Amino acid sequence: MIEKNYRLLYVESKFSRYHILRDLLEEESPEIQLIYADSIEVAVKNTEEQFFDGILLHFNLDDSKIDFLLKLVENRLDAPVVVLIEKVEGNIQRFLKLGVSDYIIKGDLNASTLLKTFQHTIERKKAQRQINNSEKKYQSLFNYNPMPMWVLDNENLKFLSVNKAAIKLYGYSEEEFLKMTVRDLWAPDQEKHTEKIVSRNKERFFKLRVRHLKKCGMPIDVEVKSNPLIYENRNARVSLINDVTEKLKALKKIAESEKRFKALVQEGSELIAVIDAENNYTYNSPSCETVFGISSKELHHKNFFDLIHSKDRDTIFSELWRLQDQARIQFSSYRILTANNEVKWIETIATNLKNDPVINGIVLNSRDITEFKEQELQIKHSLERFNIVSKATSDLITDYNIEHDTMNFSESVTEMFGYPIEEVGKSAAWWNDKIHPEDYKKLQPKVQKMKEKGLKNLTVEYRFRCYDQTYKYILDRSYLITDDNNLPVRIIGSMQDITERKRYIMQVEETNKRLREIAWTQSHVVRAPLAKVMGLVDLMKNYKNDLDNFDDVIENVLISANELDQVIRKIARETEREL
Repeated sequence: MIEKNYRLLYVESKFSRYHILRDLLEEESPEIQLIYADSIEVAVKNTEEQFFDGILLHFNLDDSKIDFLLKLVENRLDAPVVVLIEKVEGNIQRFLKLGVSDYIIKGDLNASTLLKTFQHTIERKKAQRQINNSEKKYQSLFNYNPMPMWVLDNENLKFLSVNKAAIKLYGYSEEEFLKMTVRDLWAPDQEKHTEKIVSRNKERFFKLRVRHLKKCGMPIDVEVKSNPLIYENRNARVSLINDVTEKLKALKKIAESEKRFKALVQEGSELIAVIDAENNYTYNSPSCETVFGISSKELHHKNFFDLIHSKDRDTIFSELWRLQDQARIQFSSYRILTANNEVKWIETIATNLKNDPVINGIVLNSRDITEFKEQELQIKHSLERFNIVSKATSDLITDYNIEHDTMNFSESVTEMFGYPIEEVGKSAAWWNDKIHPEDYKKLQPKVQKMKEKGLKNLTVEYRFRCYDQTYKYILDRSYLITDDNNLPVRIIGSMQDITERKRYIMQVEETNKRLREIAWTQSHVVRAPLAKVMGLVDLMKNYKNDLDNFDDVIENVLISANELDQVIRKIARETEREL
C-alpha cells in the first residue's frame, strides 16, 4: 500500500481507458486522485492552473507533440512526467533528454507498477533537487562572494573556475583566466618564495602573502588562504584572496607617521613636557635645552614653577587650578629665567592626562614666543607714534599685516567714521566691506598690483561707509613694506577725510556745467529770434518801395524782438541764480 496521497494527471484521448486505470488505482490505494485530460494541450493548461504530483502520458511521442511536451515539463518542473509506450523505441532516449522522467511499457502496466514508478521518480526528483539546490548555494557563495575566489588544479595550478570579484580585481575575463595558471599572476620577485610554499602544502591548508600583477601591470599585495578539495572528479584547491595593498600602505603611513612624530618630539622646536601631581617634571623633550639652557636630564624632577619669573608665578598657578574642571587650558603668556638669567616669553597649552595610565600627568606643549613679544612691543610703540601723528594731522593711520590679515589703526578711527571701538574689525574683509562697491571694483586691482609688483606708494580716493550708513570721501595714501626677500609684509596707510573738499569741487563742477549750458543758450537759442529781426530789417531797408504789407513786417519785427527779450531775461535769471 502506498502511504502518500498522490494527485496524478492522466493524459489520454480515450475516456474509457481513464476509467479502467482509475479503478485499478482505487483498488491499490483509495487516496490516489486521478485527474483526466483528453489532450496534451488541455494537460498543459491544467498544469498552469493546478498542482500535480505526477503526470502520466498515453500518447505517441511524435515531433508534433514536442513543443507541448516541453511546455508540460516546464510548467511542472518538480513533478515527474511518465509516458506509456507500446515498446522501447530508439527515440525514447531523445524524449528522456527533453525532460521525461521515466516510461512504462503498456503490457507491464498495473496499479502497483505505476505507483512505484511515480514514487521512485518523485523521490529521485527530490534528491536531484536537493543536489541542485546545494550546488546553486555553493555557486552563489562562490560567484557572488565579495572576496575574490578561484579553483586551481592542484598539480599544474591551472585555473578551473573564478568568481566575479576576482575578474573585477584583476581585470582578466573568465575566458582569459581559464587559459592561465596562477603563476601568471605572480610578480617576478615572488616566484621562488611562493612556489616553495605551494609545493610543500599540496595536500593541506596554507596561507601566504604574495604580490600579484593585474592585467594592466599594476602590482597588488594579497593574502591567500587555500584549501584542497575535489572539483569535478579532480584534485583541486579553492583559494580566497584578500587584497591588502591599501592596508599595507596604511600601516606604512602609520609607521612613517610615528617616525615623523618621534622626530618632531625629539628634534622639534616645540617644547613637550609632562609634570606630575606635585608639578615636578617627569619628561622633557630635548628641545628644552635650547630654550632653558638646561638638558632634559637636569630638568627631570625639577618643579615647573622654579623656572617661571616671580612676577608671573601667581597667575600661572591660579590658571593651572582650572585643570580640575577642564581637560585643556591655555596659559597666559609668561616669562621664564634661563640658566644664564636671560628672560624669555613662553606660550603653553596644558592637557590633563592624569587618568591616562601611559602619561599619568599633565602634558605641557610650549613654544618660545620671545621674538613675537618683542615685535608686538615694537608694533605697540609704533602705533603710539602713529596715534601722536594722527592727532597732529587728523589723519587715520592704519597698519595692515598681509600675512596674518590683521589691521591695526590709530585712535581717530572712531572720530572719523563713528564706529564704537569694540565694533571696529581688524581684518581686511571688515574694512573692504565698508568701501563703496563701485569704488572697490576700481580699488582692488590697484592694491593687488601694488602687492604683486612691489609698488611702494599708492594714492587713491574712495567712499567709505560710516556707522550711520552715510559715506565719506577718503584720500588714502599707502606705503608698502617688504622683507629681506622683497616680499610684501605690511601696508602703512594714511586716511584723510576729504568729504567737504570733494563736495565743494562737485558744487563747482555743477556750477560750471550750468554756466556752460547758459553759454550754449546764449550762443544758440538767442540766434533764432535775432536772425529773424535782422532779416526783417534788411527787407525794410532794401525793399521798402516794393513792400505792400509794410505794417505786417513791422509787426513781425516786434514779435521777434519780444522773443529775443524773453530769452535774454531767462539767461539773466539763470546766471544770477548760479552766481
